[in-house]
Amino acid sequence: MTKKKVYFVNSFFISVIYVYPIWVDRFWDLSAHIRLFKETVELGNFKIIHPVFHILYYSLEYSIPYISSLQAGVIVQVLCKVFSGLILCKILMERFEKMGALKIISSVCFLLSVGPISVFTFPKLYLGYVGMNVAHNPTIIALQPIALYSFYIFYIRKGCYANIGLVKNVIMTILSTMTKPVYHLVFGTGMLLNSLGKCIFFQKKWKDEFKSSLIILVVYFLIAVPQATLVYKSLRGGVSIAPFSMLNHWNSNIIFTILFYILSALFPLSNLFWGACKDNCDEKRVAWLSFIVGSLIAILFIEKGAIWSAGNYTWFWQLPLWILFVVCFIDYLTLKEASKLGKKTIFIINSILFLHLVSGLMHLYNLPKKYGDDFNPFGFLKEMF
Repeated sequence: MTKKKVYFVNSFFISVIYVYPIWVDRFWDLSAHIRLFKETVELGNFKIIHPVFHILYYSLEYSIPYISSLQAGVIVQVLCKVFSGLILCKILMERFEKMGALKIISSVCFLLSVGPISVFTFPKLYLGYVGMNVAHNPTIIALQPIALYSFYIFYIRKGCYANIGLVKNVIMTILSTMTKPVYHLVFGTGMLLNSLGKCIFFQKKWKDEFKSSLIILVVYFLIAVPQATLVYKSLRGGVSIAPFSMLNHWNSNIIFTILFYILSALFPLSNLFWGACKDNCDEKRVAWLSFIVGSLIAILFIEKGAIWSAGNYTWFWQLPLWILFVVCFIDYLTLKEASKLGKKTIFIINSILFLHLVSGLMHLYNLPKKYGDDFNPFGFLKEMF
């Protein structure tokens, strides 16, 4: 199968996986974002501080006749998932030149479907966990391909810190922060910590990474600080240090909070025991550092005022965990291809991956129950169009 066919088939399957849960979930965050954007455009009430997704759906709505705001929003979200899949496809084809088309397509669909291992707490499948396969929030879905591409430029392509690579990532930082200002803060900080670690332990090639991380963080703060000022001024809110407050809102027992955290990241945690760190040390360290920084933000900080219960700071750990999952999965495929893992280890890893997949699919396709609808994977198309 040619590369173009792989990309096409991959896009088709991702659309099939996500169009239903995103459509069913349209009345949650999507409808709120559409309402706020229309207030911004029509009434002049400036309530949208990160408008990339909103501009995309608005452009689509007004360029295609007879399409509604919700339909346009759903289409944009599905396309963002498709773009994430295409980037994953490119990564796998570059890393594993001999990998078959079916394995590439199934791996991409798998990585876009996995979630925290929540099967044991059904029907509690999302709140309290670190969600990776979000279907209800349009801005985090729009951010996913941008975040993955940024990580790909710097680390999966082996340290493209200068010239065109840095220019691309500055552009990605601007797009990312204007889409949802949650990823490049932790990514830039992860890069910074990784480069400082290299400096402390007298490793070479740390200066370019250090300079790149500073540039990313400066660009991020130049955009994010005015954003935060505007939103907290309009909502009369702010930021407060309140360790575990948000997580305790979802899980009153600290033991369950810790357990949910471990189950969310069980596969990456298992990689600490069987993973290799030779050719992919930087990408794995930065992925881990980004997730740790995002976790600290989610655990330590909370918003003041009426929006505190929205848990907006928990967005900081979701994409970093998913990208860490991707990096560890690539590590697994590399070691498996080189026959460096025993049969028992492979069985344990596959069992963990299976639980991540089942839980992720349960979360995606249990969404209709929230609204009292029956599961109908085909009838919704009539309603949608």
